Order: sequence, then C-alpha cells, then structure tokens
Amino acid sequence: PVPPPRSPALSRRTLIIGGAGGAAAIGLAGAWQAGLFGSPASAATSMVVMPFANETGDPDKKFFSDGLARELRTVLSRNPRLKVAAPTSSTAIAGEDDFAIGRKLGVGSILRGSVQRDNARLRVTAELVEIEGGLVRWAETYDRALEDVFSLQTEIAETVALSLVAEVASAAEAKRAAAAQGEIGGTQSVAAYEAFLRGLALYDVSAGEETDRAALAQFEQAVAEDPAYAAAHAWRSTMLAALANAVASDQAQSRQLFDAAVVAAERAIALEKRLARGHLALGFALANGRLDRAGATPHYRAAEELAAGDADVLRAAASFHAYGADIARAQRMIDKVLELDPLNARAFRSASFVALFARDYPAVVRRMERGLALNPSLASAQFGIAVARLMQGDAAGALKAAEAEAGEVFALTAGAAARFKLGDAAGADAAFARLRGDYPDSHYQQAEVEAQRGNIQAAMALLDTAYAARDPGLLWLRNDPLLDPLRGEARFKDLLSRLGS
Repeated sequence: PVPPPRSPALSRRTLIIGGAGGAAAIGLAGAWQAGLFGSPASAATSMVVMPFANETGDPDKKFFSDGLARELRTVLSRNPRLKVAAPTSSTAIAGEDDFAIGRKLGVGSILRGSVQRDNARLRVTAELVEIEGGLVRWAETYDRALEDVFSLQTEIAETVALSLVAEVASAAEAKRAAAAQGEIGGTQSVAAYEAFLRGLALYDVSAGEETDRAALAQFEQAVAEDPAYAAAHAWRSTMLAALANAVASDQAQSRQLFDAAVVAAERAIALEKRLARGHLALGFALANGRLDRAGATPHYRAAEELAAGDADVLRAAASFHAYGADIARAQRMIDKVLELDPLNARAFRSASFVALFARDYPAVVRRMERGLALNPSLASAQFGIAVARLMQGDAAGALKAAEAEAGEVFALTAGAAARFKLGDAAGADAAFARLRGDYPDSHYQQAEVEAQRGNIQAAMALLDTAYAARDPGLLWLRNDPLLDPLRGEARFKDLLSRLGS
C-alpha cells in the first residue's frame, strides 16, 4: 500500500548536517525523555553542521553551497569513529541563529561555513564553535581554483574528523580514521559536479513528476560530462525508478523505466563497487520493478555495510528487510536510524511500518504520532495508525484515522475495512466502490479490503492480478497484517514462494 521509500557501538560524537528532512524542533528536555539524543552528557559532546551560506551574490548558486555541505556529510558518514546524523530542517527553526538551533537540537558545538565563487575561483570558510561560551575551536579560510573543490572537500572532512576523533582515540588511530573516509564514486569534472549538485537540489524539492524529471535531466548531464561518474549513474537510476513508480498505471512504460534504472545502477557499481548509493539503487529497482527480492537482498546488505553511518541508506535498507523474514534485523537498523535522524518525520514513519510488520501495534501508533508531531502533513501516517487500530480491535479508532489520511487510496482502503468491521455494510461498499472506480490499478489494496471482508477467493484473484502487473505493493505480502485471513490458503503460500518471500 505504501510505496517503498524514495549494530556496533558508536563513538560519543554526533554530527548533524542541516538540510532537507521534514523535521520540527521539539523541546530539549522532551527529546532527552524520548531517548532521541541519549543522555544529556552525550548531547553535550555532539555537533550540528549547518548548511554552508551562499555568498556568491547569486541566489541560483545556492545549490552549490548546499551541495558542498551535503557531500561533506556523505564523506563524514563513512568514518566509523563518527556518528553522523541525517540532515534536518524545519520551519520551526527557520530564521533562528545557529546557536539557538544548536540548543534546540541539544548539541554542544556547531560547524558552519560559507562559499564564495566565480567561474574560476572558490573561497570557503569554515569554523567549529562551541555553543556554550562561543569558543572557536577551529577556523580556516580556503582560497582555491574551482577545480580544486574536490580535494578541498576531502581536506575539510579530514580536518573535522581528526578534530573529533582525537578526543576519543589515539593520535594514530584518529589519523587512520580520518584518512579512511575518502571520496567514493566521484568526479574531477566541475561541470559534471555542478550538474550533479543541481540534480540533488531538485531531488530534495520532491514536488512531483516535474521536479523528478528535472533532476533526472541534471544527472544525465553529469553522466554526459563524465561517463565514469559512478555517483551520477546511481542517482540517475534512483530518478528513473521514481518516475517508474509515478507512471505505474502504464505498465509498459513503468517496466521500461525500471529496466533503465537497473542498467544505470549496474553501471554505477561496475565503476565503483564500494558505492553504497549504487547498491541501494540497484536493490530498489530489482525489488520494485521486478519483484526480485532474492536479487535485491545482497545489494541492500552491501549498501548497509558500506554506509553504516548514513541514516538515509539505513532507513531504506531497514524498510526492505522488514518485508522479509528477518524483522529483528530491520528493527535493529531502524533503531539506529532514529538515533542518527531524531527529528525526521519520515524516519519515524519508516520505523512505524517496521513495527507494523513486527505486529507491535502500540509502537506503530506511538511512532506515527511522533512523525505527525514533527510534520502534520506526513503522508501515509494516518493509514499506518488505522491499520494498527484495526488490528487492535478498535474499528472506530481505525475509521477516525482513515478519515484523517490525506492519501485517498489509503484512506479508502482503511476506511472500507474499518466500516465493514463496524457493521456499516453500505458505507464499506461505497468506499470499496470508490477505490475500484477511482483507482482501478490498486489491485493490492483491493485485495487487502477483500481479505478483511472475508472474501478469500476474490482477494486471491486480485493478488494474482497484482503479481501479473508486478505491483510493488506485493513486497508487503509476507508481513502485511491486513492479509492475515489468507495465510492458510495454498494459493497464498504459492504466491509467497514465487516472490521468494
């Protein structure tokens, strides 16, 4: 029903990069009580890295300063001695100074910077400042040729990492950890790099098919400028898969786009086998485009191992593993995601669906409510609550949540099931009729409703249709509680076998 999303002890350091993420500020005491930052002592030794300021005088160059901070975060997240939290943004903290934001996030220090550039030269300033007292622990200004941005990016990341790791490790270990992070799958072409950063900026906008196609065009430009740019191939695959989902009603076009996504991801991995984003893109395209869980699994595992400190990668991998037999693995991973990304509503939504597949219904509601507190318009959140309420025997509560769900296909699915459980046959029939009429390709969701209504053979027929259409909703099949009435059916077990679940 919900499209899949676009460990060892860690060091005491937390690095939080500002950026997109759908978060809102919450009280520091409340964050500690919720276990989002650990103890106050650990919060005091953490950091927030703000987006670098664009001082070019050209608002259209903001993508470059934002992208530089984002790429720094990616490099830093590969350092095994650093705890690098995911980007967080919020209208609740917009316009506040860096120190106020740091206090709201419960961190001890901030890393901030600025970028000036023209067509040939680049000036980057950066400083590490303690929030309480304002002590500047480190500051530097770099004047470089524009084509030196790649070595500069690595130099800043290594300097920051060395400063942080030195407090929890020996000097020799700190140097090894800082030097090991290096750039993977990058480019030496400024034109390719700029197109790549424009693509990331458009991806972050995520306003629908138009911005997705614009992002794809930028990643294709990056590949044209540098055919060996592995990261650009990986992100091109990601956007092709996103567009394949967007045109799912056109099966031929969707399959063509997914096939292209597979090819692009395979190219990324051929260029750089250590690129986590390449493995993640290939796993997603195989699972969602071909329902090939067996083929996707090693790539999700590779992504997890290669980017063990990247919350975005871990969130996607945890969601995938939650579809299968190893729910415990998914739970461990999503717990780490919430530690790394404590103010991201989407992280709580993913954690909630992991809990749903684990049949931990109180956790589903608790996590979705946290996500809604951070972002009241969070898509699919009320649907998750509705399913959990329904499984708890609270059909009235399920209906209330369904009616609050903004996504109509999910609202109709949960609403039809809840009304049936409440004995409102006419209301259930009307909701189901709208689901079938307005969303004729929603075979999986229709099967969920029929299963809850006790129409076993009708539900199985719909699932067979969904399988023929390669509906990615079938990834839920193994652990979807709405389909529990079907689990004793031989046809259901055969379908699970065909899916490799």
